[in-house]
Amino acid sequence: MASSARGRLCVIQRHLTSHNAGSVHQEDTKSSNDIADNGRAQEEGHVIDANTDEKRRNVAFVAASWRPTSGSDDDGKEVVLQTLPKRRQELLKWNGWGYRDSKFTVHKEKDYYVAFTGNRYKIGNMVLPHFAQWVRDTLGVNFEDCTPPQEPPLPHQFPEPVLQQDFMSEVETQGIAHSLDGEDRLFRAHGHTLAEIFTLREGMFPRIPDLVVWPNNHSEVEKLVKMASRHCVVLIPFGGGTSVSGALLCPEEESRMIVSLDTSQMCRILWVDDKNLTARIESGSSGS
Repeated sequence: MASSARGRLCVIQRHLTSHNAGSVHQEDTKSSNDIADNGRAQEEGHVIDANTDEKRRNVAFVAASWRPTSGSDDDGKEVVLQTLPKRRQELLKWNGWGYRDSKFTVHKEKDYYVAFTGNRYKIGNMVLPHFAQWVRDTLGVNFEDCTPPQEPPLPHQFPEPVLQQDFMSEVETQGIAHSLDGEDRLFRAHGHTLAEIFTLREGMFPRIPDLVVWPNNHSEVEKLVKMASRHCVVLIPFGGGTSVSGALLCPEEESRMIVSLDTSQMCRILWVDDKNLTARIESGSSGS
């Protein structure tokens, strides 16, 4: 990765430039006259291009169609800008922290040993020969006393959704992506406190969102807020989903329709100001 804040912003700027250009080829070189003129302007303290700063600070106008992709940074390493899938449970654990393919597994031959699955991390697909003993000695874990977590709920085991039909009609009319699927709703019914993870592994939340929506941009968020206000519907914003404040829990006594507003599809870089080392990036963007 780029080693400085300015370096990282340069990487982002480069992504924006390449994607906003579309199919138009941009020349990488300048004529000798341009270079000479620019040099003189810099020496004299003049602005080279009066529009340059304005263009750089208002990339929003030309970044409207840009979506995350990959490229390379100043160190030549791969930079990946990506969004989470709508069905996050296909990538992430539905009842715990982290990726589905990355976890500690306990095995027993003559004695217990621990391995780590997946290839996302340096310890992936490796046996950790001393880890089991360390866990015993340091944490007091008894591998003989193990209770596996419950299986994911079946479709009929999810709480029935409470639907406000006028709101539902407007969501469909506006063409905003949405889901009534029980797994999608449960995934957004909680954060990642110990109590919430324990509930996932041993029980069920009495109240979960009735609908999940995925706005693609600021304008769709505004529409959803106005629609919710108009039809007395509760909105709970959902970002990374790792809250440890309890803010994502649905009040059990809430009788109105509850909608989880998932921001994961809002993943554009709107503008970069490399002079002040600031950028405006939509809330669904995630680092990896």
